[in-house]
Amino acid sequence: MHKGHEHDREPDVSQGYEARDVNPRPVWWFTIGLLALTVGVMVLLVGMHRFLEGQYGSSTYPPAEERTVPDGPVLQANPRVQLDALREQEQETLTNYGWVDEEQGIVRIPIERAMELVAEHGAPFGPPEHADEAGAQNPGNGETAATVSGSSASEGY
Repeated sequence: MHKGHEHDREPDVSQGYEARDVNPRPVWWFTIGLLALTVGVMVLLVGMHRFLEGQYGSSTYPPAEERTVPDGPVLQANPRVQLDALREQEQETLTNYGWVDEEQGIVRIPIERAMELVAEHGAPFGPPEHADEAGAQNPGNGETAATVSGSSASEGY
C-alpha cells in the first residue's frame, strides 16, 4: 500500500477528544506581527501629522463663538419651512392693501380687486404723469401698483 502522511491518519479519540492540537507558535507570531504593524502605522501617522502641522500650521479650528458666517451663499437649514413662509408672505402681498411708496402715494391693491378694475375700466396705458419710468409701471417686486393722489391712469382707481 502507499505510505500515508500524518494528516491522513484517523485521529486517536481513545481519550474522548483529539489529542493533537494546532501548533500555537505560528498563531503567536501572526498576532505579534499584526500588533507590530498596527503600532508602526500609528507611529507613522503621528509623525506625518506633526510634519504636516509644521508645514501648514495648526489644524485646530477656532471655537464656535469665534466663527463667522461666510459672505457667500448659505445653505437653508429647513427649506420647506422657509418656502412655506415665503409663499405665505407672497399670498399676504397679493391679497391685501399696502403701501409700495408712501411718499409718492403709490399703493398695492389686492390682485382680485385689480382684475375687477381692469375689467370695468380697461387696462391703463403708460405711467402716471408724475411717476418716473420705473415707478408705478414696474414697482420692482411684482406688485400691482396704483396711484392714490394726483393723476391716475384711470378715473376708477
